[in-house]
Amino acid sequence: MRRRREIPGPEAMARLELDLPAGRGRAHAPIIWLALASFLTWGSVNETKVWPTNETLAKITGCPLRAVELGIAMLRRAGKISTTRGWRRRCGFGRIITMHLVGSGPCPRVTLPSPADMRALWAKARTRRERPATVVALALAAYVQAAAEGRGKVGKSRTLGARLAQLRRLVGASHGSTFTARLDVLASLGILDRAGELWRDGVVVFGRWAVRALQRATSWIAATLPAMPLRRVGSRRATIRDCPAKWTGPPPEYGGGPWELVLDVG
Repeated sequence: MRRRREIPGPEAMARLELDLPAGRGRAHAPIIWLALASFLTWGSVNETKVWPTNETLAKITGCPLRAVELGIAMLRRAGKISTTRGWRRRCGFGRIITMHLVGSGPCPRVTLPSPADMRALWAKARTRRERPATVVALALAAYVQAAAEGRGKVGKSRTLGARLAQLRRLVGASHGSTFTARLDVLASLGILDRAGELWRDGVVVFGRWAVRALQRATSWIAATLPAMPLRRVGSRRATIRDCPAKWTGPPPEYGGGPWELVLDVG
């Protein structure tokens, strides 16, 4: 009888601690690092080799391909990964990435948001003055930590048991006002919230970003369109293109689209 693997506890996330130098790729490196960790064989002690392509990393993180390349170069320069070429299980010959985790013990179980949630997160982050990649990296670290504490699930929301220091370690950030300012930005975007009066009292992580963005956009559309005249078309249906030219769809903080709205005007 095959023995079932035991899911590592959230304490295993400490093995993903980052310490990155300044330079190009610094902002995107934590995102790529956590994406690479999602390919680890969780629970394994010695198996830290993964082999996703740059295209795959770009798809699951929402980062441009060039940003993925710079992030990998930064991780390599920081000594967090090394790359070789060889035979990969069920994937043939190609690049193999060895992740150099901190300490010993089982590999953590890293659960990423869905690609749709990542697109919604990027769309929200681009509406603020903070650098989008740094905002996304912190949001992703909080989500990954929450998923580890929830055994792979975040749901609508989850209060972190980990301290803020753990989130700082996952993104390689230092203690200071800049880190707190990023938390405030994520709170204004509805990604995180305080569990008390201060951030050190606890962090609440909200999940299902794409669904919540769509719900907000739907409410906004429902409240906006009835007051706007639509041009009647032969099929007795109208689309966004039939709306007045001044209206181009919901603002970016509602998810970014692209929107395909069809309204019955009969």
